[in-house]
Amino acid sequence: MHRNKIELLIILLSCLGWVEVFAQVSFRPTMIFVSENQKIQEITISSQSDTLQEVEFSTSFGFPIHTDKDGLYIDEGDENDRILYDLTPYVRIFPQKIQLGPRQRQIVRLQVLNSPQFGSGTYWTRLSIKSQVAEPEAQEQLVPNGRESTNINLVVRQNIGVFYKHGEVTTSLDLLRLNYRQEGDILYVEPFVRRMGNSPFIGSLEAQLFSPTGELVSESSIIVNAFFETLTPTRLNVFDLESGQYRLVLSYTTTRGDATGNRLVMGTPLQIEQFIPIRLGGGQ
Repeated sequence: MHRNKIELLIILLSCLGWVEVFAQVSFRPTMIFVSENQKIQEITISSQSDTLQEVEFSTSFGFPIHTDKDGLYIDEGDENDRILYDLTPYVRIFPQKIQLGPRQRQIVRLQVLNSPQFGSGTYWTRLSIKSQVAEPEAQEQLVPNGRESTNINLVVRQNIGVFYKHGEVTTSLDLLRLNYRQEGDILYVEPFVRRMGNSPFIGSLEAQLFSPTGELVSESSIIVNAFFETLTPTRLNVFDLESGQYRLVLSYTTTRGDATGNRLVMGTPLQIEQFIPIRLGGGQ
């Protein structure tokens, strides 16, 4: 009887935005910020599994971007982007590989090295956390003679953002265009923005819709990771709203529930207001 081993790779993007979904290990913090005054950061890795887990760490340059054509994806940038912003060559992780017993936890340290190349601004990389069963147990399966049985070893790769702030850091957003469309009971809002300043705009977008009489009738909130130019699409529920002109308010701020204190680069809030027509049921 033949026995095959298959490795199933799941890539989980925490977007440099990039959020934890299903995982064999978890980690805190979910975004890493270092600065001139604090170049070492501790990361707590915890096993969520009942088996021995092997965990490896690596770094690579990239950033999330959202476009009309390709949707949300990770862009690895061009040579100029890497020269200007890539933190990868200056990051060290200790240790680079660990083993975690069932429900065990361990601290890993990340350090940013000094470099004369750093000018004022924010530099970044992606920390990849790859986990899999260290010694997959052979599971005996009752199969007819001559048939193959297969063991699956689940490999999970989670990516989180590492940001290094050097000197004076600034960020803000500029609205390049705003598209919207109503499909039935959903209003799709698609602002296209450009990051200004010398640092990514890491924050959130709150969308609010007000009735012709000024009543708040719908709202939504999303996280925003604007490294250069990107769409920041959101949607609003307009179920059972009467037809009329409604006021849409979009508010961008450098605040996030998963990043507190002064870790984020604080920027000037951007607020956009526009009147848009809503049709009952999406009809004409």
